[in-house]
Amino acid sequence: MPEVTFFPRNNNDKANSYSLYCRVYINKNQSEFSTKEKINPSEWNQNSQIYNGQTDEKTNYINLLCERIKYKIKTIALLYEDQDLNAQKVIQTYHTPIVKEAPVTIYKVIDKFIEWEIIEEVLDNKTIAIHERFLKHLKEYFVNKKTYVSDFNEVEAQKFIEWFKLSRGTRNKTAANRHVSFYRNAMQWGVKNGVIKAHCLLYFEGERDKIKKPVPIVENELPDLIIFDFKSPMLSKVRDLFLFQVATGLSYSDIWGDFSIENTSEGKVIKGKRSKG
Repeated sequence: MPEVTFFPRNNNDKANSYSLYCRVYINKNQSEFSTKEKINPSEWNQNSQIYNGQTDEKTNYINLLCERIKYKIKTIALLYEDQDLNAQKVIQTYHTPIVKEAPVTIYKVIDKFIEWEIIEEVLDNKTIAIHERFLKHLKEYFVNKKTYVSDFNEVEAQKFIEWFKLSRGTRNKTAANRHVSFYRNAMQWGVKNGVIKAHCLLYFEGERDKIKKPVPIVENELPDLIIFDFKSPMLSKVRDLFLFQVATGLSYSDIWGDFSIENTSEGKVIKGKRSKG
């Protein structure tokens, strides 16, 4: 099994940043190549092989890139059975593009997936419109160039997330991650239905924003909530359901259960089965 390490190298004395190199050592032979990524050498820990940049986005991207390169090189080494395997041969194979029959663009897979959603009516029109917008954003990211399924791996997905946040002027990780999760689901559908053989996002797990701690309502705020005029019908309905729970003591899960309201000599009584949720 090859030993794979990374290190920064200054190829230009006037450069403010160093190139990140990958070194492969196997069978007493070693070779190296540039990852074409620039880093600040003071932010690289050579012993732990971990990059700790000034931003979480850059840190996550560089560390994920290193893991992907290391995984691919070790996978290539496992495919060879001869004893004459050397570092140059592994690196050459790493850089050799894989020729595939009838490559499929990622746009075609997502188009077919959305078409399936429409035909099978698995989602409402509003959600399908959102998925079409997700596809539009992906084309904006790749500038509409012909992009194949194999081009959109975990590293490229992380780049897309950072591009989306920057282009939309937001720090919302959840919204960006939701895009990539949709692309992954579309390609997974493509594999299942024979549109493509495989894709590179099978194990993608993007970051999500931390859920903010809910702020509890206090008793003297209830009158204001009762009379407040919400402009949104949905918020008005949420308010009514919440007040109904406050008045009756029903749990959230019981609100959606089957129950009836009966008039008795002691007043109105709610009858139904309690949920275990």
